[in-house]
Amino acid sequence: MKGESLVPDPIVERDEVDSLDSIPAISHGPFTATPIGLIIEENVPFELWLAYGGALRRVEKSLQWIIGDWINYGEMSYGEIYAQAEVMWPGMTKERLIRYAWVARAVPRYLRKHDLSWSHHVEVAKLDRKKQFSMLKLALSEDLTVRELRDRVDNKSHRQRIVCCPKCYHEFGI
Repeated sequence: MKGESLVPDPIVERDEVDSLDSIPAISHGPFTATPIGLIIEENVPFELWLAYGGALRRVEKSLQWIIGDWINYGEMSYGEIYAQAEVMWPGMTKERLIRYAWVARAVPRYLRKHDLSWSHHVEVAKLDRKKQFSMLKLALSEDLTVRELRDRVDNKSHRQRIVCCPKCYHEFGI
């Protein structure tokens, strides 16, 4: 007992992994993602480990977009408005899900910039497409922080107030 680590070794045998509840969407090769962590096979080359970490970073950075697009697809295709999303993410507030969906709907994929954060896109979501394009381009070219972009947006646009219908959750500008 003395000197024994309480932290389990993340390296396990493959047959141990097969019995776990893996998450296939982010499991790849020697990496098996589970609801409680990552299982890594032995002797993973450094370059592969590093590449997988980069992929995880891209997933983490993209999650708001992915959830927002998923909600919008469900609404468009099945008439589901947040009900299924609330079941899938019970710890997430309805307001957050509404925000994800609104920004994903307001900023089309062709305007989204992977070099900018989700928060940058939130700041331009209330603008028309042409202004979104120019403000996102400006944020990239001048390496603006979210606060700096917000200040520029506020100076260049008449801030439109967005209200949400409590029955259907559609957003309307007033």
